[in-house]
This record gives sequence, C-alpha cells and structure tokens, in this order.
Amino acid sequence: MNGAEFIAKTLKNIGVDFVSTLCGNGLHLLYPELVKAGIRLIDVRHEQAAAYIADTYARLTGRIGVCIVSSGVAHAMALSGLVNSYFDKAPVLLITGASSGYGCGKGVFQEFDQVRLASPVCKYSETVNSCEELVFKLRQAISFALTGTTGPVHLTVPENVLREEVNEIDFGKPIVESVSALGQIRDDIIGEVIELLNRSFKPLLILGGNLFYYGKEAAEKVLEFAETFSIPFMVPIWDRGVVDKPSINFMGVIGAASGSPKLLSDADLIILVGARVDYRIGFLTPPNIREDAKIIRIDFDIQQMFQGVDPDVSIITEPKITFMKIKDAALRRGIQPKNDWIAEARKRYLTFREKFENVPNEIDGKLTGKGLVEAIKSFTSNTVFLVDGGNIGQWVHMLAESYPRNWITCGASGVVGWGLPGAIGAKLAFPDKKVLLLSGDGAFGFTLGEIYTAIKHGIHFVSVVAVDEAWGIVVSSQKRLVGEEGVIASYLPNIRYDRVAEAFGAKGFFVEDAVSLKKAIIEGFNCKRPAVIHVPIVWGGPRDLAK
Repeated sequence: MNGAEFIAKTLKNIGVDFVSTLCGNGLHLLYPELVKAGIRLIDVRHEQAAAYIADTYARLTGRIGVCIVSSGVAHAMALSGLVNSYFDKAPVLLITGASSGYGCGKGVFQEFDQVRLASPVCKYSETVNSCEELVFKLRQAISFALTGTTGPVHLTVPENVLREEVNEIDFGKPIVESVSALGQIRDDIIGEVIELLNRSFKPLLILGGNLFYYGKEAAEKVLEFAETFSIPFMVPIWDRGVVDKPSINFMGVIGAASGSPKLLSDADLIILVGARVDYRIGFLTPPNIREDAKIIRIDFDIQQMFQGVDPDVSIITEPKITFMKIKDAALRRGIQPKNDWIAEARKRYLTFREKFENVPNEIDGKLTGKGLVEAIKSFTSNTVFLVDGGNIGQWVHMLAESYPRNWITCGASGVVGWGLPGAIGAKLAFPDKKVLLLSGDGAFGFTLGEIYTAIKHGIHFVSVVAVDEAWGIVVSSQKRLVGEEGVIASYLPNIRYDRVAEAFGAKGFFVEDAVSLKKAIIEGFNCKRPAVIHVPIVWGGPRDLAK
C-alpha cells in the first residue's frame, strides 16, 4: 500500500466515518483512498468551515474530528477554526497537503512553514518526510489528540509521501481514545478537603468545560455532592455544560458580559472542577475574590493544575471517584449542608435574573431577543442546540434555567461565525437527532456558503437567525463606553437570509412573532432540507434592555 492508503485505513480503523475537506494542492492521491475505505468526504466552501465541522463533532462526541485541507493559504484559513479547538481542547486532526519535495527549501508550489504556523495552537505539529515517518507520526498524532488533556494536532503530508509505498501494516487494536487509569486521591488530601469544607460558610463550585469530557457519571457525582451539602455552582460562560435539568444549586453562568449574581466575591471556598482560570472568574485574584478565600482545584492534567493560580489543595485525578470519596468522608465527619448560604445565593441569583425576565417579549410589535429566546425554549431540551452570536447568546445564557449537555456554543474562544458549519458537524455526530441553531445575523453571515454544503450532502437542520442589523454586542459596548457617537463600523444591512437560503435551495421562512416562529421551526424540522428562519428583532442585549 502507499501512504495515501495507509492514512485512509488508519482513520477507518479508529472509527472515523467522515472527514471535512476542501480540495486543492497535495490531496489528489488521498481522496480516492478515503472513498475506497468507506470514509465520507464532506466538501465545504471554506477551509475555516472544514475545521469548525471537525471541531464541533469532536466537542460533542469526545471522538476525534478530522479535517483535510490543501497547502499554503488554505492551511492558514483552516487554522482559524483550529484555534477554537485549542481553546476548548477538542481532539481534532488537521491533515494538510503539500507539493512533492515540500520542506527542502527549493520553493515548490505554496511552500512555507505550515508546521510552525500550526504549532502554537496544537499539541503536536509535524511534517511527514517519508512513509516510514508516516506510520509512526500519524499514530502519534492521533494518540496526542485523544489522551491526557485532549486537543488539536496537525500533520503536513507532502504528495510524494502519499505516493510512496510502505510495507503491509498490521493495524492491530484501535488507538486508545482515553486515559484508562489516573492518579488515586490520597487519604491525607481527602482530609485537607474535608477540613476546608468544614470551616467554610460560603463554598462555591465552578464547573468548567472539562467536566463534560470526564463523562456523564463523573458530572453526576459532582452535582450529587453539591446537592447533598447545599453548595451553589456556576458554569463559566461558553463552557460545555453538564446541568441537564433545573437545580436550586445552579446559579447561572459566570463571566458573561451581562454580569453575574454576586457570589464569587463573597465565597470563602472556591472549588474548581475542570475549569480554567481566566477573566470569566476574575482571574481568582482580589478584589474579585476574598483575600482569605481558599481554592481547591480538581483536574487530571498537571499543566492545568497550576495554570493561573496556586491552589491551596490540588487534586490530579478523575472527579468521579474523587467526589464519591469526598462526599462519603464529609458525611462521616458530620459536615452539615450549607443551607443558609444556598438560600442567600439563590435569593441573589433570582434577584439578578428578575431584571432580565421583566424585559418585554415585544417592543412596538417587534420581538426582543428575550422574546425570541422564550419562544424557542421548548425546542432546546430535545435537540442538539447550538448558540452562535453576541447579544442573542447573552439572552440565552441570562435566561437559562439549566446548562445541559445537548447545548453547545463557540466555547472559550468567544468566536462568532462557527454556527452554520457547527450545525453540520452536530448533525453528522447525531444523525438521528434534531439540530437547532440560534444565530445572530452578523455571525450567520460568516459562512453562508455552507448552506450549499448542507444541501449537497443531505444534512438537514433548522437555523433561527435573529436579525438586529448590527454587530449587536459590539454596539452595546460602543454605546456604553463611548456613547452613540462611538457606534462606528458596527451596523449591518438588512439582508433577507430566508431569501438567501431559498437561492441556495434550502427552505426559507420570514416570521415576525413568537407563534409563527414556533410553527416555522416545526415545519423546518419536517421539510427534509436545511431551513433558515429570518426573525427581525429589536436591537439590545440583556444589559441594554433590562431596567
């Protein structure tokens, strides 16, 4: 077999069913072998979209997403999507083609240092110089992507390597996709945690996106611990959620532009579980937290353990067993539920929410962002629900009564414009589930051409586009910081996205009220093609419209 066939068979061997790709230099020998191996090629209109598809698939499933692009500028364009994988530690493999002789410095077509460009956002980035190297480096890249703290990886594979013959390979067992054994928590560490919990009057759990990837059972044990001891918890905005149903312990998201209830600054014990220290939690430095606040950090990556802060107690292990042991030890010690604190925290949270809930659903006969989110709420529990956009995303998060596993956002990167290809990736991940995308009009415009990709490949989902004719959250910031005269380069034209969708061959809807919106979503799910629902809304995020 040659190098191209080896790549195809290796990907098939680890369970890859599709790759997202855009044709071009260096890929002509690889495509036929992928097809022979039974791997579906989802060809897109922009390399960024190929990366977003693989990224969303990986973040939803925990399995490796694969995107394949050509050389030169195409490689750079794909990296904009791969940055998203870097922020959210998504296991994505980017394979980039190259001309024969790439790396010799002789100036072959589109030759530049693709590996060096990818390195800052990848766990592993290498050029493959021979088929002998390919056998080793492809398996190594996949292992890096899927083990430890997962993340994106990259290989540049020149055309001569794809053509080169290799000896028959015994593929053996599939590459391990997760760490099977992690460090065990010591009894003395358990004792330190229990002592801090016993002394605490106002503990707060921060549940980060990595908790999602630890698995459902692990998340359930963490939530069980919180409920047993009446400890409030929050989720950093844009992280993956694990709160599948409303809970009196859930105090919303933290770090949103629209604000958060005042809990972090009063907590005397902060327990981070799979969470990154960053701006969303005030860098865990005073005055954002108390001078005497204690910090416990639980993660399975030692590099994450001391990122941003030096915790009082660090636990490098898997959280399922950890929280079972902590709960049992706390019950034996007689630790009492923090009932007074949970009651006070809940009061603060409901007071914080109230101002957003009091915003009208319509102003002068036109839906607000709040009204739109309320209208679609019943569809967000039984679908894969994607959120892409600034102000409309803020409305979703401020009104959320839970933060379930079936929701997915851009992630910690805070990027907009990923939603359309993300919806394609979501439907490929869960072909039997309904997929609903809520997007702002600015975000939706980034990758409009991918409507055609969805049509071409028979990938059906519903997109609700909230049209305020602005980069809404930017306008919010400009008005707040500079005033009306500072609103510059942030308004958008009135584009009829329903008509654009129809021009591509999708189903388009134009609706102006909540009842019609609900009917359009139902019809969109039943129309057997991608559907785009254009909904004009009043400009304004939660901070702009709340009294």
